[in-house]
Amino acid sequence: MLNQATSAFEHAVLVPLTALNGGAIIALLTLAGAVADKSPLPAGWLVGASTAWALGLIAAAGATPCAFRQQRAINAAHRALREQVEQLVFSTDPDLLKALRGPKVDREQKRMEAATYGRWFLRAWWIAIGFFVLGAAFASFAVVFAA
Repeated sequence: MLNQATSAFEHAVLVPLTALNGGAIIALLTLAGAVADKSPLPAGWLVGASTAWALGLIAAAGATPCAFRQQRAINAAHRALREQVEQLVFSTDPDLLKALRGPKVDREQKRMEAATYGRWFLRAWWIAIGFFVLGAAFASFAVVFAA
């Protein structure tokens, strides 16, 4: 169940950022090609917008592994908590406890690890959004100064 939640979270993170930045590049280059004969868009603004959106795609790709690692740390901490509860409930049966126990996990360390990756994820996410806005500004200037 937690693995499905992790996968859903990663998809929810990556798709909007990729669609924004990647779709913007495609839309701008399509516009530039459509108006190239009549009034070409300034190359400098096109390069600036495309570069900003490409960097936004890279930031979005960087956000995804951070989200994955954050979720993995949360999953490990929950498993450790479940094992502590099982140890209390099944304390009279050492064989059952041994069968239920996984590798030793420090819950506090995993909590700190999840917080660290969460901060990195948010930074990468906001950087991707910032590059999208920057690219949109460059594209706007390209369209305005085309005439």
